[in-house]
Amino acid sequence: AEQPDPMAGAPQAPLTTTNVWRESCTLVGIGSTVIGGIFGALLGPVFYAFEAANPAHADLPMRQQLRLAGRDIAQRSRTWGKNFGVIG
Repeated sequence: AEQPDPMAGAPQAPLTTTNVWRESCTLVGIGSTVIGGIFGALLGPVFYAFEAANPAHADLPMRQQLRLAGRDIAQRSRTWGKNFGVIG
């Protein structure tokens, strides 16, 4: 004969904020996208440091080199943020 399910009459855990995040696919997807985007944006400057310097900027004044490097770092942060956001 069939065995009775031991969990059939077990009380359910109340839905807390943590449980709602774990149980909702939409919230998990949104959260992982946001966290992935932040993580990628933080890693943008790290990955930029490992790229080769642009020799065309060597003859420019230091202030302009720093401005161009800052723009490149911001662009890399956006790119990696988007990549990690999609993967997240």
